[in-house]
Amino acid sequence: MVLLMSVSVIASVKTRSSPAQLSEDRACRRSQSAVLSGQTAERSDHTRLPRAVTPSRAARMRRATLQSLRGCAVGALWAILAASLSLAVAGRSLRPGIIGADDRVRVTDQGPPWDAIGHVNIGGYRRTSHCTGTLIAPDLVLTAAHCVIDPWTGAPYPLHDIHFVAGVRGSSNKGHATAKCLHFKKGLERALPGEIGPPHASTHALLNDVVSIVLKRSLAIEPVPLAVHLEPKMGLSLVHAAYPADRRFALSAHFNCRLLQRAAKGALWINDCDTHSASSGGPLLIEEQGELRLAAIMLATGAHKGNVALPIAAWSPLAHKRSCP
Repeated sequence: MVLLMSVSVIASVKTRSSPAQLSEDRACRRSQSAVLSGQTAERSDHTRLPRAVTPSRAARMRRATLQSLRGCAVGALWAILAASLSLAVAGRSLRPGIIGADDRVRVTDQGPPWDAIGHVNIGGYRRTSHCTGTLIAPDLVLTAAHCVIDPWTGAPYPLHDIHFVAGVRGSSNKGHATAKCLHFKKGLERALPGEIGPPHASTHALLNDVVSIVLKRSLAIEPVPLAVHLEPKMGLSLVHAAYPADRRFALSAHFNCRLLQRAAKGALWINDCDTHSASSGGPLLIEEQGELRLAAIMLATGAHKGNVALPIAAWSPLAHKRSCP
């Protein structure tokens, strides 16, 4: 499983040519140069053909040159197609959370529940990272624990470096606050370095990968209600919303994705909701009584086969911890 914190990747395609290919490339360049400079058998009016070059031989030379250029063009076309295919494969490998076609759409609606979904940003001197979180009370945000834990030290980031920015739309937002304190599941106040951080995580880490962030101030935004009476069944219709790295300033959602399987004795949800880096902690919503309610949070990808979410049964006690020590 690969966790969904935001990462920056530069993909490049390099090919190494064989000696034969290099020789052919040089021949192509010579042919192209000859045509561009007029140095073929058909020269400018101011240059006389050498005596040994008869008109019939000049015609044969012209045909050979044109054939060579056509071969160069075909070779260049195949090279472009191969490079495009390589980039497409590389692009797919960089988006393991997309299952089949990318079904995410931009959410342009405002108001509940969309305004309560926002960025969970870490801004520090040594490191920055990006996730998604959900406001479940005016001063309480739920997200993935690995979003606020330094993978190198296993300790939480400084509270003043943990920011929640709600309802981001381009350069505007609905509210911002920093963390006052953090509440983890019991035993996860300090993780071992690398235990819960990207790129990989164990089942044990996933089962505990949740945190509630108590904000320094309340936000004037309607929180997302919880699906407290949920009885999940296979095929349950879900809505996954997040601020992914490829659309960081536009809320994206996959509507009508599904619960595929309940793993780890039902404690983890395998789903087909399309997701991407920086979507960790993003909500999985279900419709109850005419409104969308929070049922789970997204944690990790399963390499195009199914993504992993942590349902409400695993973290509901954290939803009521609003005081700080």
